[in-house]
Amino acid sequence: MPPESRLPVPADQLHERIREVLSRPDYMDAAAEPSSELAALIAKLIGWILSALRWFFGLTHGLPEFLRWTIVGALIVVVLLLLGHIAWSLHRAITGADVRRRDRRLVPDEQPQLQPIELEHMAEQAAARGELIEAVRLLFRASLLRLEQSERRPFRRGTTNSQHLIRYRGTHFFDALEVLVRTIERKWYGDEVCQQSDYDMCCQAHRSLQTAMKGGLHGHAS
Repeated sequence: MPPESRLPVPADQLHERIREVLSRPDYMDAAAEPSSELAALIAKLIGWILSALRWFFGLTHGLPEFLRWTIVGALIVVVLLLLGHIAWSLHRAITGADVRRRDRRLVPDEQPQLQPIELEHMAEQAAARGELIEAVRLLFRASLLRLEQSERRPFRRGTTNSQHLIRYRGTHFFDALEVLVRTIERKWYGDEVCQQSDYDMCCQAHRSLQTAMKGGLHGHAS
């Protein structure tokens, strides 16, 4: 989801920079790079461990075969447990599980998540106040929340708007989501003013998405 508060805009340079980043062909694929680097690191680590085990196995030369393999097997179990602990610790550090758990302890009275109908009502109120782009963003949040509830599992934390479009490409929901996302990109991140016609178009897109959802979550557009 877009951030809830506007970033300070120094000049046209910020808008130009955002448009430049969004237009790069590698913008969608940036998330895949860390995965390949991590895979290479894991492969290198496994190779080092295997070399160390072969070296240690050589040191046990002269001992009974049963004893040699018992010692090496015990070492392999210890190494696997250690690697599992490291992987689990890295996963928790990257996903911020410990931080979220600590935050829940510090804020026990955290407000429950808003429901789609509440977000849609908030969008109507924002539009009545003339805050049209805020109303569009609320409609987009309501659309994503309805999709989440239909799939019965939350979206991955940190998923960008463009990644949501990729996820639903080829489905009945893509066109409606694209209208909402492109409007937010041009009117919220860009320097265009959100007009009443833009908001009306997003309202129609939101209604189209709700209609499409009645036909099945993963229905493909014809």
